[in-house]
Amino acid sequence: MSSVDITCEDIEPPSWVAQLEGFVYAVLEHLEYHNWELSIVLTDNAVIQRLNREYRGKDEPTDVLSFGQQEGDAAPPGAGPWAAGDIVVSLAAVAENAEEFGESFEHELKRVLVHGILHLAGHTHPDSSPEQPMLQLQETVLRALAEEHRL
Repeated sequence: MSSVDITCEDIEPPSWVAQLEGFVYAVLEHLEYHNWELSIVLTDNAVIQRLNREYRGKDEPTDVLSFGQQEGDAAPPGAGPWAAGDIVVSLAAVAENAEEFGESFEHELKRVLVHGILHLAGHTHPDSSPEQPMLQLQETVLRALAEEHRL
């Protein structure tokens, strides 16, 4: 069974955190990522900009960062607990993205969480074009789960 820990850094915990946790569990189950240990930090642009500068050399905020604890793909079937890693999300950047793309905040938040999970599983994308297999998988997962798991 997977374990998801959601914390907030430099922001007040939103009222919908428990529902967000349910969505993350549903994503892991849908992708058949079993026995994952996953940490999610919800924060603001200042914190994520600092992390982006420190770990990626980019002195700007971003919506999501993934910090994997493992090499390679997701845990093999039947494996014990697998420390997948950490996902950091700037709720301010998610709100900006949602406005820019004409999406709801909830939908965009779910998109960046799926994106972060896929990165922790070893998926990559050389650019952000919609034909990238990882981004196609991300949208497939969103279509399958977004409506049944509301915040």
